[in-house]
Amino acid sequence: SRNLEIAERVKAVAGRMGRHPGEVAIAYVLRNPSVTGAIVGFRNETQVRELQGAVSLVLPDDEFEYLKA
Repeated sequence: SRNLEIAERVKAVAGRMGRHPGEVAIAYVLRNPSVTGAIVGFRNETQVRELQGAVSLVLPDDEFEYLKA
């Protein structure tokens, strides 16, 4: 399905960048010019630590376009 394809693309980008897939997903959303913020839920402290890097993560243009495809 399309959702599984998107998840695989996010994992691939995360692997290439050495980041957590959640960071990549959040950074992708935040790069959208029509989005002013992302509401993210956490279940535990580990998830907070894993995803806090998304705020400073800048996706390169090629990776952003790959995720959009």
